[in-house]
Amino acid sequence: MRRFRAILVGAALAAVINVWEPFGYYVSRGLWMRFGYISVAVLLPFLLLVFPINVSLRAIRRSLAFEPWELVIIFSMGMVAAIFPSLGIVGFLLSYISAPFYYASPENFWAEWMTRTMPRWLAPSDTGPAVQWLFMGMPRGEQIPWAAWVVPLFWWGLLIAALLLCSFCTMVILRKQWVDNERLAFPLAELPMLLMEEGRGHSLWPAVAHQPLFWVGFAIPFFVICWNMISYFKLDFPVIPFQTWAWVQIAPRFPAILFKANFFVMGFAYFTPLNILFSVWFFWVFFILEAGFFNTIGLDIGKPDNWGCPYSEACGWQNWGGFVILVLLGFWMARGHLAGVMRRALGMRGGADDSREVICYRTAVLGLLIGGAVVFAWYLRAGMSPRVAAFFVPVGFLVYVGVTRLAAQTGLIYLWSPITPQAATFYTLGYDTMSSADRLMVGMGYCVNCNNERLIPYTAAHNLRMAAVEPKARGGFLLMMALAAGISMAVGVAYTLYLAYTRGAHNFDAFEWSRGHEWIFGHVANKELNPAPRDWNRLAFMGVGAVTTGLVALAQYRWAWWPVHPVGMAISAGETTGYLAFSVFLTWAIKTLIIKFGGIQAYRRGRYFFVGIMVGYVAGLGASFIVDCLWFPGNGHKIHVW
Repeated sequence: MRRFRAILVGAALAAVINVWEPFGYYVSRGLWMRFGYISVAVLLPFLLLVFPINVSLRAIRRSLAFEPWELVIIFSMGMVAAIFPSLGIVGFLLSYISAPFYYASPENFWAEWMTRTMPRWLAPSDTGPAVQWLFMGMPRGEQIPWAAWVVPLFWWGLLIAALLLCSFCTMVILRKQWVDNERLAFPLAELPMLLMEEGRGHSLWPAVAHQPLFWVGFAIPFFVICWNMISYFKLDFPVIPFQTWAWVQIAPRFPAILFKANFFVMGFAYFTPLNILFSVWFFWVFFILEAGFFNTIGLDIGKPDNWGCPYSEACGWQNWGGFVILVLLGFWMARGHLAGVMRRALGMRGGADDSREVICYRTAVLGLLIGGAVVFAWYLRAGMSPRVAAFFVPVGFLVYVGVTRLAAQTGLIYLWSPITPQAATFYTLGYDTMSSADRLMVGMGYCVNCNNERLIPYTAAHNLRMAAVEPKARGGFLLMMALAAGISMAVGVAYTLYLAYTRGAHNFDAFEWSRGHEWIFGHVANKELNPAPRDWNRLAFMGVGAVTTGLVALAQYRWAWWPVHPVGMAISAGETTGYLAFSVFLTWAIKTLIIKFGGIQAYRRGRYFFVGIMVGYVAGLGASFIVDCLWFPGNGHKIHVW
C-alpha cells in the first residue's frame, strides 16, 4: 500500500511538473524552473512534501508520514519528469520538427534542402495550418489539429524511449563501479538525501531542521530574494545585488572574466572534493590565459559551433580531447567490473554481484543492446548513412556517459560537454563526405540532445545513487521511472501544444521557439551550402588536450601530493564553466578554510549551512513565482539564472 501511494504521488508530481513548468516559462514568463540538472520544478514541491505535508502527517499519526524510501521514489519520478517540459525534450522537439516548414524562405535555403530531405513521418503531417497556427496561434473557432502530430510523435517517442532504456541500463551497469568502487561524490544527490533523513526520537521535523546552521543558511538567500521583491513594486528601491554580473577583462584580446556568486552552485559545490574544485577554477584561469594568448598571436582555427567554447575554438577542442580521454580512462578503470557484469549476464562463474541493483545485470545488458539497436536503426530509417550513424550514435553515447560522470564528480549543476556530438561528427568525418540526409539528421539530433539539458543518464545515475541507500525503493524501480516518463511525455506534449495553438508560440519569448531554430539550423544549412573536409586543425588540438589530460591523470595516479585533478581539462573551457567558476572558487576557498581550521567535524556541520542556502534559495524562488503570478502575470522576473 505504501509503495502504491508513493507511485501515485510520483505520477501526480510528474503531471504537475509538465503543466506548472511550461506555465511559468511560457505564460508567467518569470521563473526559469527547467534550468540546470536539478529543476526547481522538482525541488519546490519536494520541499512542500518534506516540510509542511510530512510534518503535518506525522503530527496526525506517525505511520501516515512518508518514509525516506517513499521519498526516494517520489523524487526520482519527479527528476525523470523534469527532463521533458519546455527547455527539456518537449519544447525543443515540437519546435524543431516544425520550424523548418514555418521559417523556410528562399534566403535561408531551408525550403530547398530541409523540407525536401526530412522524412515526412518525422514532421507534422499537415505543414500548412498545423504549423502556421502553432507559431501564430489558431483563429477563433478552430480546433487544435491533434491528428497532425500523431505520426511524428510516435516515431520520435520511440527514439526517446530507446534513449531512456539505454540510459537507465547503462547507469545500472556502471552504478557499482562509480558508487562503491570509485566512490564518486555525487554532490547533486546530497540535497535530497539530507532532506529525507528523519529526525531522532519523536521529532516531527526532518533531521536538518534541528540544525541551527541550516536555518542560518536558509535565511540568507531567502531574505535577499524577498528584500529584492520589493523592487518589483517600487523600481527605485535599493536591491541587494546578488545577481550582478561583473565582467572584467584583464587585457585586450583576453576573454572577460565573470565575477558572480551563485547560491545554488555554491551549495552543491560544497560537497565536491577540494582537489576537483581547485582543478575546475585553476584550468578555467588557464584557458582564459591561453585563449588570450591565441587571440594575441592571431591563432584561429574557426568559429565555435553551437554550444562550444565561446572564446576560442582551439581551447574547446582541447577540452574535447580531455573529455574523451577521461571517459575512456573511466571505462579502462572499470574493465574488471564490466567483465564481471558480462560474466553475470552470460551466466558464467565469477560474475559481479547484482543483488543491490534495481534490475539484474542480464536485463541491463539486454536492455542496452536492444535500446542501442533501436537508436541505430531509427537513424538509418531516417536517412542517415551507416558510416555516419556508426560514428554519431557512439559519440552521443560517450557524451551522455561523460557528462553524467563529470556531474557526479564535480557537482556542477550547469555542465555542458566541450562540444556537441553534432560538431564532433561534422568536423571529424568531414561534412563534404556526408549526404544531405546525413547533415540534416545529425542536425535534427539537437531535438533530443543539444546542450545536455535533456541529459537522461544524469537523472538515471542520481536516481540509482539514492535508491542504493534505500533498498525498499528498488522494487519495480525501472517501471516507475518508465511510468513517470510516459506521463511526462503525454502531459508535456498535450499542454505545450495547447499553449502554442491558443497563444501562439511566437509569444512565448523562449529560446527554443525563437532564436534557437535559426541558430541551430542556420549552422547546419551553412554546412550544406559550404561543405568542408575533415578538420585536421581541430583534431590536432583535440590530440593536444587528450595527451595533456592523460599526463595530468598519470601524475595524479603516481604522486599522492599532486594537487590538480584531470577533470578540469575536460570542462573548464566550456561556456557554462565560465559562468560558474567564480562561485566554485569561493566555495573552494571557504571549504579549505573550514577544513584547515575546524577539521572534518567542522566540514560535516557546515553541510547543514549549505543545504540551508539551497533550500532558502529555492523557497525564495517559489515566493517570487507566486508574486509574479499574482501581480505580474506575463511579465515575471527571471531571477534563476547562471
